[in-house]
Amino acid sequence: MPPQRLGFEDIYPSGPHYSRGVRAGNTLYLAGCTANGSPAENGSSMEQLDAILDRLVRMVGGQRGDEPPTSSN
Repeated sequence: MPPQRLGFEDIYPSGPHYSRGVRAGNTLYLAGCTANGSPAENGSSMEQLDAILDRLVRMVGGQRGDEPPTSSN
């Protein structure tokens, strides 16, 4: 299967010149994920981190990836 470019337009759209992610086989590569455009954009480091992790989890989940285990699992 050739690499597939992914825009994640509904989660965090990329600019016109690159893809937010690339899926190659069973590997998912993600790039440039920041808190820009979110309510946390000008927030604390922890608020920005929460926004970024939320986006990453949704990107992986949108590609049928498993959610990471939590300490309660």
